[in-house]
Amino acid sequence: MKISDKLKEIMQDINSECNTVSPRALKIYELINYKQTFKNAQNLIASFNKRKYSFKYMAAELLWYLSWSLDTDKIWKYAKLWLDIANEDWTVNSNYWYIVLYRFIADYYNQYNYIIEKLKEDKDSRQALIRYNAHEHVYKGNKDFTCTISNQFFIRDNKLDMIVNMRSNDLFFGFQYDIVWFWLVLQSIRLDLLDTYPNLELWNIYYSAGSMHIYESMMMIAREILTEDDWIDYNIILNKSLLKLKKDIQQNWTKYWYDLEKTKDYKQFIKDKFYIDINLNE
Repeated sequence: MKISDKLKEIMQDINSECNTVSPRALKIYELINYKQTFKNAQNLIASFNKRKYSFKYMAAELLWYLSWSLDTDKIWKYAKLWLDIANEDWTVNSNYWYIVLYRFIADYYNQYNYIIEKLKEDKDSRQALIRYNAHEHVYKGNKDFTCTISNQFFIRDNKLDMIVNMRSNDLFFGFQYDIVWFWLVLQSIRLDLLDTYPNLELWNIYYSAGSMHIYESMMMIAREILTEDDWIDYNIILNKSLLKLKKDIQQNWTKYWYDLEKTKDYKQFIKDKFYIDINLNE
């Protein structure tokens, strides 16, 4: 599977079958109840001539996620969208690693530990679920109503699958970075389960979006990409559990932000700080 083919398939589906609506007075081209399967997922980054993938933003988002901060004082410099959806105190709700690690669960401490322990207790469990959007996100004036609903994990035939449920997903500004995060979480869970299941394989991501859409401002670019025959696909390999990265990031996050501002090689930064290899998919 090449992610570029999948992305072009989504673009084509939206281009040919969409409705146009304007939530929050922003016109989008939309498909509702949209589903895709990413089989034996590894290659989940694509960079097109008309829309280059931003490894700079990927590095910043990962650092922001793993620093567990809800503040926008760092991340807004890499995507001003975060200021547009910030609360009055300039915090936001959608730091996904904060949600995974700081949402307390009795007996398990956090959602990540819950997933690991639940799958160790019962290999065939149907209860290995991470919840993102939650009741605390429901209040008047909230502009960051978390887009991800849940991730669910299954081990079947010694293969680790993931089901992603999104309430809303923009193809360019959301999906292309969200899918990378979910893939890293899936890899991390596998790494933390290998002591119990040494032959566990990574397998499929089943992706469902209540609203899969493209903003009007990006629709022409999507149509131009559909005519491209030259793009680059990348594989992403996580070599260290996200949970084990916690201490490194917490102790060095100020220095890491400084290093990010100075670097010119964002893929190397990601490799050095997060133990993630990004390789060309030939």
